[in-house]
Amino acid sequence: MKIPVVAIGNSKGLRLPASVLKKMGSPAFFELVEESEGLRLRPAQAVRAHWSEAFKQGEALNLQGETTQEPWY
Repeated sequence: MKIPVVAIGNSKGLRLPASVLKKMGSPAFFELVEESEGLRLRPAQAVRAHWSEAFKQGEALNLQGETTQEPWY
């Protein structure tokens, strides 16, 4: 698919077709990765995307009594 570079204010940009964005889940942000062959766009993950999973793992460790840290209080 060829996409033209367009003027957006004082900048240049690419307009992605709505059908492409829809297939990708309509992300609000993308990561631009420079590779030797060219550029790659991929949906950016939220900064806290995996926090809930990490908290669950931490809770499991605490429930099993595997912590060696002193109480915080």
